[in-house]
Amino acid sequence: MGWATFSESDQDWDQLLQRLNSSSPFSLSNWSRYKHGTRWTSLKAIRIENGVCTSAALVLWFRLLRIVTIAWVPGGIAGDNACESKELLQLISSTSGTRATYCRIALRSRTNNLAEKDLASRGWSRAARFIGAHETFVLHRSEHGLSDKSKLSSNWSRNLDRGLKRGVTCEVWTKPNAEEIRQLMEQMTDFKRTLGPQVIPSTESIAQLLSSMGDRMVTVHTRNEQGSLVAMRAAFVNGPYAWDALAAANSEARKIYASYVCAWKLIEVLNDMGINEFDLAGIDPEENEGVFNFKKGLGGQRHTYLGEWETSAPSAIKQFLGPIVSRMG
Repeated sequence: MGWATFSESDQDWDQLLQRLNSSSPFSLSNWSRYKHGTRWTSLKAIRIENGVCTSAALVLWFRLLRIVTIAWVPGGIAGDNACESKELLQLISSTSGTRATYCRIALRSRTNNLAEKDLASRGWSRAARFIGAHETFVLHRSEHGLSDKSKLSSNWSRNLDRGLKRGVTCEVWTKPNAEEIRQLMEQMTDFKRTLGPQVIPSTESIAQLLSSMGDRMVTVHTRNEQGSLVAMRAAFVNGPYAWDALAAANSEARKIYASYVCAWKLIEVLNDMGINEFDLAGIDPEENEGVFNFKKGLGGQRHTYLGEWETSAPSAIKQFLGPIVSRMG
């Protein structure tokens, strides 16, 4: 039958993703709700084989100049990812109403030659530039749990102890304040300059993220004696999987090692929730060495994603739209 539109409830969609062993939070109905109201329109797509749903993908799309559709699949394809590019393009094109369509998918499984050859044979080509990260570190639950201090580097462990000895405390933030988070991100940008976030999200955007993700998002925070926020960290949760979502700290946090205390508190909370894998959501050892070393010190396994793959119809528009889409991240 090929690809078709999923028309049942959000709950049914999330249950389908669970059955297909999807680990990505970027396929959930929560993420679809977060993107609602932005430039993106969401399409829940499923692939049927012999009356059984074998694959699912949350497709985000918008029309460019009303003549071409740009589609982005941030959570990849759940289930059987042996996806013929033409089939998915046809569904997107019929939904958006344009003849020209560009689509990019993000595949966060481990890279391997067989998978790459299969994607190429099905009409996909590797994107020259990525929207997201190409590599990451993943923490795995050991016999001592997810929060296994024996995996920490000596430097990371020492800085965590320094923070705890300074009396730094960190708590679960049950009702995160979007404006406080935005201000902290602004402080971090001023502090780190070029290594801070290049674009600070608005209070409204952060509020929409918090509201949409709901209990799929776990947040911890640290405050100084005056009650001001100095550090925070959050993770998306999807079944036994978690993904690093937000992190921010100001110059005061650096002096008291609050980032280490915050990160470890979040890992402890995830451990208590039964999380088996925590993806630290990307590394860039060349452009952001500090964050790379911080995440490396947690002792996770270095993981190279299968990455981002693109296709288009007609095929000629790919070379023009690919670089444009890469800058959208």
